[in-house]
Amino acid sequence: MSGEHPIVEVLHWDDGGWQFMCNTTENADDGLVVCMGCLYKKFPWISKFKDLAPNHSVYLENSDWQIEELE
Repeated sequence: MSGEHPIVEVLHWDDGGWQFMCNTTENADDGLVVCMGCLYKKFPWISKFKDLAPNHSVYLENSDWQIEELE
């Protein structure tokens, strides 16, 4: 949320949950719980992933967004 690192991965879980990742840490304590509206207000471009199917993710690779099914 600080904008210090870009969002490089978006996960849409089959329970309806979402995660927006910078992938700069693996420490769960570095995560934040935020409302979707607050996230959208700060990063309106995330709306392009609104139709991402549950149990899928997109990640940034060489300036292109790649989609894959979550295991």
